[in-house]
Amino acid sequence: MRTRYPGRAWVRAGSVLATGCVALALAACGSGASSGASSAASSADAPASNSSVSGDPIKVGTIITASGSYGDAVWRQIGPIWQDWTNTHGGINGHPVQLFVEDDQSNPALGLSQAKELVQQDHVIAFIGASALSTESWLGYLKQQNIPIIGGSSAALPGVGSNVFATSLSVPAETTGIYALAKLANLSKVANLYAANGADTAQYASAQTAAAKQAGANLVYIRGVTPTQPDFTAPCLGIKSSGAGIAEVGISPTVTQTIIQTCLQQGYTGAFMTDAGLINPTWNTITTLKSTPIYVISAVWPFFLNTTPAQKEYLQAIQTYDPGMLTNPGYNAYVQVFWVGFEMFKAAAEAGGIGPNSTPADVTNALYKLHGETLGGLTAPMTYSSSDSTHPDNCYFAFELINGKWTTPFGTGAHCVAS
Repeated sequence: MRTRYPGRAWVRAGSVLATGCVALALAACGSGASSGASSAASSADAPASNSSVSGDPIKVGTIITASGSYGDAVWRQIGPIWQDWTNTHGGINGHPVQLFVEDDQSNPALGLSQAKELVQQDHVIAFIGASALSTESWLGYLKQQNIPIIGGSSAALPGVGSNVFATSLSVPAETTGIYALAKLANLSKVANLYAANGADTAQYASAQTAAAKQAGANLVYIRGVTPTQPDFTAPCLGIKSSGAGIAEVGISPTVTQTIIQTCLQQGYTGAFMTDAGLINPTWNTITTLKSTPIYVISAVWPFFLNTTPAQKEYLQAIQTYDPGMLTNPGYNAYVQVFWVGFEMFKAAAEAGGIGPNSTPADVTNALYKLHGETLGGLTAPMTYSSSDSTHPDNCYFAFELINGKWTTPFGTGAHCVAS
């Protein structure tokens, strides 16, 4: 079923059974606030704005996991916000942009069907800011169709093709980056607690050990835990006895918080680190988290920075169209990742003179015109080359929670690891 919200992006809803747990590229399963399809659809029905541009639109699409077993309804809202904000500020090259937003409802088969509909029926010229459980089901199809995929966690997966343009830290680079962050903090002995979801533990441990070595760190303890286990005392004691100076924990915001608090209760005196998408911005108000440093690796700019015009514009757009989003429990750093994908398309479109009659090939060529593009401080400098078989992003941002304050002890710029 297709529903058109006046002045908003196209949003489709369907009815399918959710599949089993396959982690999103940058998020642990269930890390967001889950919601059914009906509530996800209603989130897109916010007050519309009057467009300052008219005429035929530039059509682009995105697929988001906004509902189903592993969906986050908030993720669906940022696309329409970006569309409205862009169109009320002159559009792109004087043309309105029309963003088609699909919710794959945690179902790979549905995601593939939606990708084909976006290409064959809606004639989108690019996928932007896509972050979906179904990504791997449609990556091959979009490569066959030469449709560029720009940003979002879908563009951060390993082994993607030349039509995929990352705009934020790629998954393989983050594996090394988290240990590079430990070295930045002068804590080279690292423990790792990860979400055990049936993966090959030995293979995972080997990959983590190699990544730590590449970053100049030493992985001294690694253990898988399940989000539903009743107690985390045993792994915390393991971290304590290993002599680790810092422990990586990447499960979900709630479970990660519980693990940190449990380890502190068990006498662990070291630091912690995690991904920006797996924290809650309100952690700075939690008294029990004030006694230890928590380092955070972020794919894009630190969420609490509001210093550059581009960073301010992001917050202004949300406050204009959906001011409650920032305090919604489902809001996290992945929303920023989506926005960066949207904005990178806009930057390329402006550089390449993209209009309503442009083709996917025109968008690809426009991306190659970008050199050292940071989108005004939203992401690391990006340069895309037609000679490269892939276009990853190997750079990350880092910040710290210490004594109840979010800080940037390593600066506000990006740090990069070897490709």
